[in-house]
Amino acid sequence: MRVTESMAMRDFLRDTNGARSGMLEAQNKVSTGRSVLRPSDNPRDLSDILRLRADKVENAQYERNVEYGRSRLDFADTALASIQDMVERVRFLGLTAISTDTQTDAFSTEVEGLRSQILGTANSALQGRFVFGGSDGETLPFSEDPITGVVTYQGNSDQMKVQVGRASTLQTQLPGDDLFGSGNDVFQSLTDLIVALKTGDKSQIDAKLKPLESAWEGISLSRSRVGSQINVADSIAREMSAMSLVRESNLVDLESADLTTALTEFQSYQNAVQSTLAVGARISQLTLLDYIKG
Repeated sequence: MRVTESMAMRDFLRDTNGARSGMLEAQNKVSTGRSVLRPSDNPRDLSDILRLRADKVENAQYERNVEYGRSRLDFADTALASIQDMVERVRFLGLTAISTDTQTDAFSTEVEGLRSQILGTANSALQGRFVFGGSDGETLPFSEDPITGVVTYQGNSDQMKVQVGRASTLQTQLPGDDLFGSGNDVFQSLTDLIVALKTGDKSQIDAKLKPLESAWEGISLSRSRVGSQINVADSIAREMSAMSLVRESNLVDLESADLTTALTEFQSYQNAVQSTLAVGARISQLTLLDYIKG
Protein backbone atom coordinates (compact mmCIF):
# COMPACT_ATOMS: atom_id res chain seq x y z
CA MET A 1 0.00 0.00 0.00
CA ARG A 2 1.31 3.41 -0.93
CA VAL A 3 1.70 5.67 2.11
CA THR A 4 1.06 9.28 1.18
CA GLU A 5 2.40 12.29 3.00
CA SER A 6 -1.12 13.23 4.11
CA MET A 7 -1.57 9.78 5.67
CA ALA A 8 1.70 10.13 7.53
CA MET A 9 0.71 13.59 8.74
CA ARG A 10 -2.70 12.33 9.84
CA ASP A 11 -1.12 9.53 11.89
CA PHE A 12 1.34 12.01 13.33
CA LEU A 13 -1.47 14.33 14.48
CA ARG A 14 -3.43 11.42 15.93
CA ASP A 15 -0.43 10.17 17.91
CA THR A 16 0.41 13.68 19.07
CA ASN A 17 -3.13 14.43 20.24
CA GLY A 18 -3.34 11.08 22.05
CA ALA A 19 -0.07 11.68 23.88
CA ARG A 20 -1.05 15.27 24.74
CA SER A 21 -4.44 14.09 26.00
CA GLY A 22 -2.84 11.46 28.21
CA MET A 23 -0.30 13.98 29.51
CA LEU A 24 -3.06 16.50 30.30
CA GLU A 25 -5.11 13.88 32.15
CA ALA A 26 -2.10 12.83 34.22
CA GLN A 27 -1.31 16.49 34.88
CA ASN A 28 -4.87 17.10 36.11
CA LYS A 29 -4.63 14.14 38.47
CA VAL A 30 -1.41 15.54 39.92
CA SER A 31 -2.71 19.12 40.25
CA THR A 32 -6.16 18.20 41.68
CA GLY A 33 -5.11 15.12 43.63
CA ARG A 34 -8.23 13.37 42.32
CA SER A 35 -8.39 10.14 40.40
CA VAL A 36 -11.94 10.52 39.03
CA LEU A 37 -12.19 13.60 36.86
CA ARG A 38 -15.11 12.61 34.64
CA PRO A 39 -17.89 9.97 34.71
CA SER A 40 -16.11 7.77 32.20
CA ASP A 41 -13.00 7.47 34.41
CA ASN A 42 -14.67 5.11 36.88
CA PRO A 43 -18.50 4.91 36.76
CA ARG A 44 -18.75 2.63 39.80
CA ASP A 45 -16.60 4.86 42.02
CA LEU A 46 -18.32 7.96 40.69
CA SER A 47 -21.69 6.60 41.82
CA ASP A 48 -20.32 6.10 45.34
CA ILE A 49 -18.71 9.55 45.31
CA LEU A 50 -21.96 11.25 44.30
CA ARG A 51 -23.87 9.36 47.00
CA LEU A 52 -21.33 10.33 49.68
CA ARG A 53 -21.40 13.96 48.57
CA ALA A 54 -25.21 14.00 48.72
CA ASP A 55 -25.06 12.48 52.21
CA LYS A 56 -22.55 15.16 53.17
CA VAL A 57 -24.87 17.97 52.09
CA GLU A 58 -27.87 16.36 53.77
CA ASN A 59 -26.06 15.81 57.05
CA ALA A 60 -24.70 19.36 57.02
CA GLN A 61 -28.32 20.52 57.23
CA TYR A 62 -29.01 18.09 60.06
CA GLU A 63 -25.96 19.44 61.89
CA ARG A 64 -27.30 22.98 61.54
CA ASN A 65 -30.66 21.80 62.88
CA VAL A 66 -29.00 20.20 65.90
CA GLU A 67 -27.03 23.39 66.56
CA TYR A 68 -30.23 25.44 66.29
CA GLY A 69 -32.13 23.11 68.62
CA ARG A 70 -29.24 23.01 71.09
CA SER A 71 -29.12 26.82 71.28
CA ARG A 72 -32.86 27.02 72.02
CA LEU A 73 -32.63 24.29 74.66
CA ASP A 74 -29.69 26.03 76.33
CA PHE A 75 -31.59 29.30 76.32
CA ALA A 76 -34.70 27.64 77.80
CA ASP A 77 -32.63 25.94 80.50
CA THR A 78 -31.02 29.26 81.46
CA ALA A 79 -34.42 30.94 81.65
CA LEU A 80 -35.90 28.15 83.75
CA ALA A 81 -32.90 28.18 86.09
CA SER A 82 -33.43 31.92 86.59
CA ILE A 83 -37.15 31.44 87.30
CA GLN A 84 -36.38 28.60 89.69
CA ASP A 85 -33.91 30.79 91.61
CA MET A 86 -36.46 33.60 91.83
CA VAL A 87 -39.19 31.26 93.10
CA GLU A 88 -36.72 29.97 95.68
CA ARG A 89 -36.02 33.55 96.74
CA VAL A 90 -39.76 34.17 97.15
CA ARG A 91 -40.08 31.07 99.33
CA PHE A 92 -37.21 32.28 101.47
CA LEU A 93 -38.85 35.69 101.87
CA GLY A 94 -42.15 34.05 102.82
CA LEU A 95 -40.54 31.83 105.44
CA THR A 96 -38.61 34.82 106.80
CA ALA A 97 -41.84 36.82 107.03
CA ILE A 98 -43.46 34.05 109.07
CA SER A 99 -40.60 33.89 111.55
CA THR A 100 -39.99 37.62 111.93
CA ASP A 101 -41.62 40.07 114.31
CA THR A 102 -41.49 42.93 111.81
CA GLN A 103 -44.31 43.93 109.50
CA THR A 104 -44.65 41.36 106.73
CA ASP A 105 -45.79 44.08 104.34
CA ALA A 106 -42.12 45.00 103.93
CA PHE A 107 -41.51 41.73 102.07
CA SER A 108 -44.33 42.25 99.57
CA THR A 109 -42.43 44.86 97.55
CA GLU A 110 -39.56 42.50 96.71
CA VAL A 111 -41.97 39.66 95.95
CA GLU A 112 -43.86 41.94 93.54
CA GLY A 113 -40.59 42.76 91.82
CA LEU A 114 -39.69 39.08 91.56
CA ARG A 115 -43.12 38.27 90.14
CA SER A 116 -42.56 40.90 87.44
CA GLN A 117 -39.13 39.43 86.65
CA ILE A 118 -40.53 35.90 86.42
CA LEU A 119 -43.20 37.11 84.00
CA GLY A 120 -40.54 38.82 81.87
CA THR A 121 -38.37 35.71 81.83
CA ALA A 122 -41.36 33.52 80.89
CA ASN A 123 -41.78 35.82 77.88
CA SER A 124 -38.14 35.48 76.84
CA ALA A 125 -37.39 35.49 73.12
CA LEU A 126 -34.45 34.13 71.16
CA GLN A 127 -33.69 35.45 67.66
CA GLY A 128 -37.04 37.22 67.60
CA ARG A 129 -39.17 34.21 68.57
CA PHE A 130 -40.67 33.56 72.00
CA VAL A 131 -39.25 30.41 73.58
CA PHE A 132 -42.22 29.31 75.71
CA GLY A 133 -45.10 29.93 73.30
CA GLY A 134 -45.24 26.54 71.62
CA SER A 135 -45.23 26.80 67.84
CA ASP A 136 -46.54 30.39 68.03
CA GLY A 137 -43.25 32.23 68.36
CA GLU A 138 -44.61 35.66 67.48
CA THR A 139 -47.35 36.06 70.10
CA LEU A 140 -46.45 37.08 73.65
CA PRO A 141 -46.90 33.78 75.58
CA PHE A 142 -48.00 35.23 78.93
CA SER A 143 -50.21 38.31 79.03
CA GLU A 144 -51.10 40.14 82.24
CA ASP A 145 -54.42 41.92 82.60
CA PRO A 146 -53.52 45.48 83.69
CA ILE A 147 -56.59 45.71 85.94
CA THR A 148 -56.98 42.28 87.55
CA GLY A 149 -53.33 41.24 87.30
CA VAL A 150 -54.40 37.82 86.04
CA VAL A 151 -51.83 36.20 83.74
CA THR A 152 -53.14 34.12 80.84
CA TYR A 153 -51.26 31.86 78.47
CA GLN A 154 -51.69 32.86 74.81
CA GLY A 155 -49.44 30.30 73.17
CA ASN A 156 -50.31 26.73 72.22
CA SER A 157 -49.35 23.24 73.37
CA ASP A 158 -47.29 22.30 70.32
CA GLN A 159 -43.88 20.78 71.03
CA MET A 160 -41.49 22.29 68.53
CA LYS A 161 -39.18 19.78 66.85
CA VAL A 162 -36.50 19.87 64.17
CA GLN A 163 -35.42 17.11 61.82
CA VAL A 164 -32.00 15.74 62.79
CA GLY A 165 -32.08 12.58 60.67
CA ARG A 166 -34.17 10.92 58.00
CA ALA A 167 -36.30 9.31 60.70
CA SER A 168 -35.41 11.26 63.86
CA THR A 169 -36.33 14.62 65.40
CA LEU A 170 -35.18 16.73 68.33
CA GLN A 171 -37.56 18.62 70.61
CA THR A 172 -36.27 22.18 70.91
CA GLN A 173 -38.51 23.71 73.60
CA LEU A 174 -41.38 23.17 76.03
CA PRO A 175 -44.71 24.97 75.60
CA GLY A 176 -45.48 27.47 78.36
CA ASP A 177 -48.64 25.73 79.53
CA ASP A 178 -46.43 22.79 80.54
CA LEU A 179 -44.38 25.08 82.74
CA PHE A 180 -46.86 27.37 84.45
CA GLY A 181 -50.19 25.91 83.44
CA SER A 182 -52.96 23.93 85.10
CA GLY A 183 -52.31 23.16 88.74
CA ASN A 184 -48.97 24.97 88.54
CA ASP A 185 -49.98 28.64 88.12
CA VAL A 186 -46.95 30.31 89.63
CA PHE A 187 -48.28 33.79 88.84
CA GLN A 188 -51.52 33.31 90.75
CA SER A 189 -49.61 31.73 93.64
CA LEU A 190 -47.31 34.77 93.77
CA THR A 191 -50.30 37.13 93.69
CA ASP A 192 -51.94 35.27 96.57
CA LEU A 193 -48.72 35.40 98.58
CA ILE A 194 -48.36 39.14 98.00
CA VAL A 195 -51.90 39.69 99.33
CA ALA A 196 -51.12 37.57 102.41
CA LEU A 197 -47.89 39.51 103.03
CA LYS A 198 -49.70 42.82 102.82
CA THR A 199 -52.39 41.73 105.28
CA GLY A 200 -49.83 40.24 107.66
CA ASP A 201 -51.77 36.98 108.13
CA LYS A 202 -48.95 34.51 108.82
CA SER A 203 -51.16 31.45 108.56
CA GLN A 204 -52.19 32.60 105.09
CA ILE A 205 -48.57 33.30 104.18
CA ASP A 206 -47.70 29.73 105.16
CA ALA A 207 -50.66 28.39 103.18
CA LYS A 208 -49.68 30.36 100.04
CA LEU A 209 -46.10 29.08 100.17
CA LYS A 210 -47.19 25.48 99.57
CA PRO A 211 -48.35 26.07 95.95
CA LEU A 212 -45.03 27.82 95.30
CA GLU A 213 -43.20 24.71 96.48
CA SER A 214 -45.19 22.68 93.92
CA ALA A 215 -44.42 25.31 91.28
CA TRP A 216 -40.70 25.07 92.08
CA GLU A 217 -40.81 21.29 91.76
CA GLY A 218 -42.69 21.59 88.46
CA ILE A 219 -40.07 23.96 87.07
CA SER A 220 -37.35 21.60 88.29
CA LEU A 221 -39.04 18.74 86.42
CA SER A 222 -39.24 20.89 83.28
CA ARG A 223 -35.53 21.62 83.55
CA SER A 224 -34.88 17.88 83.75
CA ARG A 225 -36.87 17.37 80.55
CA VAL A 226 -34.93 20.14 78.83
CA GLY A 227 -31.69 18.67 80.12
CA SER A 228 -32.55 15.26 78.70
CA GLN A 229 -33.10 16.86 75.27
CA ILE A 230 -29.76 18.66 75.57
CA ASN A 231 -28.14 15.26 76.22
CA VAL A 232 -29.91 13.87 73.15
CA ALA A 233 -28.66 16.81 71.06
CA ASP A 234 -25.09 16.27 72.27
CA SER A 235 -25.30 12.55 71.52
CA ILE A 236 -26.61 13.22 68.00
CA ALA A 237 -23.89 15.82 67.40
CA ARG A 238 -21.16 13.37 68.45
CA GLU A 239 -22.61 10.65 66.22
CA MET A 240 -22.81 13.06 63.27
CA SER A 241 -19.21 14.13 63.82
CA ALA A 242 -18.04 10.50 63.82
CA MET A 243 -20.06 9.73 60.69
CA SER A 244 -18.66 12.81 59.00
CA LEU A 245 -15.10 11.63 59.61
CA VAL A 246 -15.89 8.20 58.16
CA ARG A 247 -17.59 9.78 55.15
CA GLU A 248 -14.64 12.10 54.49
CA SER A 249 -12.25 9.17 54.76
CA ASN A 250 -14.30 7.19 52.23
CA LEU A 251 -14.37 10.16 49.86
CA VAL A 252 -10.62 10.57 50.11
CA ASP A 253 -10.12 6.86 49.36
CA LEU A 254 -12.38 7.05 46.31
CA GLU A 255 -11.27 10.41 44.92
CA SER A 256 -7.58 10.64 45.76
CA ALA A 257 -5.13 9.91 42.98
CA ASP A 258 -1.97 7.86 43.42
CA LEU A 259 0.49 10.72 42.89
CA THR A 260 3.44 8.42 42.22
CA THR A 261 1.55 6.64 39.47
CA ALA A 262 0.16 9.90 38.09
CA LEU A 263 3.64 11.47 37.95
CA THR A 264 5.01 8.40 36.20
CA GLU A 265 2.16 8.54 33.67
CA PHE A 266 2.79 12.25 33.12
CA GLN A 267 6.49 11.68 32.47
CA SER A 268 5.70 8.79 30.12
CA TYR A 269 3.20 10.81 28.09
CA GLN A 270 5.57 13.80 28.06
CA ASN A 271 8.30 11.63 26.57
CA ALA A 272 5.78 10.29 24.03
CA VAL A 273 4.83 13.84 23.01
CA GLN A 274 8.47 14.84 22.58
CA SER A 275 9.23 11.71 20.53
CA THR A 276 6.16 12.21 18.35
CA LEU A 277 7.04 15.86 17.74
CA ALA A 278 10.58 14.81 16.77
CA VAL A 279 9.15 12.34 14.24
CA GLY A 280 6.75 14.99 12.97
CA ALA A 281 9.60 17.41 12.45
CA ARG A 282 11.39 14.75 10.42
CA ILE A 283 8.29 14.11 8.30
CA SER A 284 7.93 17.79 7.48
CA GLN A 285 11.55 17.90 6.25
CA LEU A 286 11.08 15.14 3.66
CA THR A 287 11.24 16.28 0.06
CA LEU A 288 10.50 14.66 -3.31
CA LEU A 289 14.22 13.91 -3.61
CA ASP A 290 14.06 11.85 -0.40
CA TYR A 291 11.29 9.72 -1.90
CA ILE A 292 13.27 9.27 -5.16
CA LYS A 293 16.32 8.21 -3.16
CA GLY A 294 14.22 5.75 -1.21
